[in-house]
Amino acid sequence: MVFFTVLLVLLVEQARALSPENRVHQMVRQTVAWTEGFFHAGQERHYGVMALVGLTGGWTLAAFALWWLMSEWALGLAWVFTLGLLYLTIGFRQFSQRFTDMQLALNQNDVARAAAIYIEWRRQTRPDAELSLAGLDSNRLVRLALEHALVCAFRQVFAVLFWFMVMPGPSGVVLYRVSELAARSWEQTGRTLKSEFAWAAHRWLAVMDWIPVRLTALAYAVAGQFEEAALVWRQSRDLRPDAEALLLDAGFAAMGLRSVSAVRADSLAAFPERPLVSMDLAFAARLIWRALALWMGMLLLLTVIGPFR
Repeated sequence: MVFFTVLLVLLVEQARALSPENRVHQMVRQTVAWTEGFFHAGQERHYGVMALVGLTGGWTLAAFALWWLMSEWALGLAWVFTLGLLYLTIGFRQFSQRFTDMQLALNQNDVARAAAIYIEWRRQTRPDAELSLAGLDSNRLVRLALEHALVCAFRQVFAVLFWFMVMPGPSGVVLYRVSELAARSWEQTGRTLKSEFAWAAHRWLAVMDWIPVRLTALAYAVAGQFEEAALVWRQSRDLRPDAEALLLDAGFAAMGLRSVSAVRADSLAAFPERPLVSMDLAFAARLIWRALALWMGMLLLLTVIGPFR
């Protein structure tokens, strides 16, 4: 049942994607802001931990309680509720459409339009980011787009699917999406990442990302150039990269490229530098689609053998 739920949501989302500024997301962001104001009583970290527990716990428990009550009275209604929350939390088209628009612009040698699309796309997730068209040549623009696409695919698809599979009902997707929104929102409050709220949110998000980011990196390796991605992954373990750095290392290596973190590490300089072109965006899109197909195949297998019926 889980497989067919995910498949249906992906199909519906491809046909009619939600805007990143939809009312539900705005309501959650307002709750995040209210929680920060309510718990902000000093610079001690325990205030940030209390705020994070209250915020994520409240939303997750509410989603689980509603799903459980519906399951007791009407399984069909509980399934529709789960379907709706998964649709609200997953966001494949939210980044893939921008990615496609950038590729079309670059194919027409319209770097200025491609840069404008990238900046608008980036501000959807980082409204406070100070980005400018100045100095964004085609090579750097493609690299930035590749990095952002790999991260967005993880945050908006693969991590959401992982937590949907391991927690009951829709509680996992609510927990992950609220945690991710809190980390982004509290990072953008004008204080440094060492503030009590951002510190707690980013540490918790790193815990939630630990397993799914490695599964996603493995999927990129299997879907792309496996030997190169496996080599970079093995070498990068000694550097103890964060989740996004590991994801980019594996994703770029699967395309035969070097990520920024790999370029900075002498032991990872296995791939020659070359200018990036619009075709690299097409390679990345195919890599993400193949990785998603791999995840869906594994989910179907698990559904057939029993764990996710």
